[in-house]
Amino acid sequence: MYPRLDMATSGWIYPVAPAHRVEGGYRVSGQWRFGSGSSMAGVPLGVAADALETAREVLAGKGDRVTGILYRDMPRVQIAISEATARLGSARSYVFSSLEKQWQRLESGEEPTDQERADVWLSRTNAFQAGRDLVRLMYDTIGGSAIYAKKSPFDRHLRDMETACQHVAGQIKGWEGVGSLLLGGPGGHALI
Repeated sequence: MYPRLDMATSGWIYPVAPAHRVEGGYRVSGQWRFGSGSSMAGVPLGVAADALETAREVLAGKGDRVTGILYRDMPRVQIAISEATARLGSARSYVFSSLEKQWQRLESGEEPTDQERADVWLSRTNAFQAGRDLVRLMYDTIGGSAIYAKKSPFDRHLRDMETACQHVAGQIKGWEGVGSLLLGGPGGHALI
């Protein structure tokens, strides 16, 4: 449905009817809620990326009031930035890789395999969970100044990610159905 994997969705649930390729695009039928069909992982990845970028900007010039040591020179801060960068890159790569495989399968007229279906679900949920973890890590790394909404977006990012992880796509409870699917069971969730 989307010509690029980095496009955002405008809805919340997968389509329940087929889309048929026609000249110039697709012809859809059935019930399509809000034109959805994307993975929705862009929101948590975007929030996490902004938290990381903002933290890097803040920490580059921030110093400890007691010791005078710049945060950028503190090993714990260096490790936190490195960990956040790795988590964001890993989550983003998993989302893009799983969607690309599923897209290729669908473009060839084939049904996605159970593993491909599982990867799309897992990568999306992982993007939400990793995004929340990354925001928490940056919040803790920044320290007390993270709580001031007028000074930084960290408090808003933390609230947003806590809320986003309550969405069906962000909750790990969906992993039960994925585990069932991967173990040869029925899959357990209509959206998998």
